[in-house]
Amino acid sequence: MKPTVSPAKSADNKNKRTAKQSIRLTERQKEIFFEVCRVTLTLLVTGAMIAVFIAAPGTARLMKWIADEFIKKHPEYEKDRPAVEKAASKILKDRMVKLVKKGEKQMLEITNNGRRQLVEYNIDTIKITKQKWDGRWRMVIYDVPENMRLARDVLRDKLKTLGFKQIQKSVWVSPYECQNEINFIGNVYGVEKYINYVIAEKADFSESLQKILNI
Repeated sequence: MKPTVSPAKSADNKNKRTAKQSIRLTERQKEIFFEVCRVTLTLLVTGAMIAVFIAAPGTARLMKWIADEFIKKHPEYEKDRPAVEKAASKILKDRMVKLVKKGEKQMLEITNNGRRQLVEYNIDTIKITKQKWDGRWRMVIYDVPENMRLARDVLRDKLKTLGFKQIQKSVWVSPYECQNEINFIGNVYGVEKYINYVIAEKADFSESLQKILNI
């Protein structure tokens, strides 16, 4: 006969397991985690850091590899190696990267969760600095496929955050230069080919949009 476990005790055990599995970070470790994530995920997006293994490595080995690659590029963090390895461990635990088998090799790739995090980690640099309007409109026109909905939703939400105004279903307008910012988001999600960036000197909506934006 199996022993009876009370709901309270069962919940206690579950909380203990969750606490045991979580990775707690100090303020300094959070700073390092942010930097390790930003650098590692950016390199994976650009194809500059793809781990290739003959056999699938264990988590500990993969964590050490990510930390080693980061420290190679930023040797000033060698003194913080334990924190860098802890950050690498959290990247794996939070499923920002994954191993994909291609033939007999295992390749490290960024996941959709990793892509979303990368945009979030760069949120402060993805912004439009207000400037004197030069009389031209920047239009972002996109047609992202349904199977890439996550990228489409992130792009739409970010356009709103950047102050773009929607004039048609997938047509957004801003008075300020922002091609680099749009290119970054498109590149992270691999949808740059579905995005068109247009600069227009004349537009039928110009007068009404000037009033809305107060320019």
